[in-house]
Amino acid sequence: PESAGYGQLEMCGSDRSLLRRVKLTGKEQAPPSSLSSGIMAVACPVRVSVTLPLFLPDSLRNADKEMPKTFSEDTLRPALVAKFCVGRLYSKFLTSDPQVKLQNMSKSLDHYQYVVDYCASHPDITHLVQSELEICSEMSQLLPIQMEKVRLAIS
Repeated sequence: PESAGYGQLEMCGSDRSLLRRVKLTGKEQAPPSSLSSGIMAVACPVRVSVTLPLFLPDSLRNADKEMPKTFSEDTLRPALVAKFCVGRLYSKFLTSDPQVKLQNMSKSLDHYQYVVDYCASHPDITHLVQSELEICSEMSQLLPIQMEKVRLAIS
């Protein structure tokens, strides 16, 4: 069963995502001089939306600040979807600094890989997060390639 907070989390994430797309579309059509302020206007909501889904997984940590090896039935899907959403949001940050872009891509990869690894060690639950798992698996393969391209562009 899904917890009541999950629906609110998903709704908030989709609202923020829609807001970001609307703002970004407008900024892509803006003249270059306003682009820098436009990027900041889009980055702020993305930064805020990254912190919201982090509260759920962080609240599940034990006294040693470690994630549980196995989630309970009522927190399993919300926790894995939150990890997926945070990974997706890190990939949405706009920056002109390639080092920051690499850091964000790495964080994104960590969150996607967590979902993939959790499902690999608990194959009986994959049906609960099937669509997120598919995306996480693909992104776990694609992000290292994209990261390497950014590294090559830096050097």
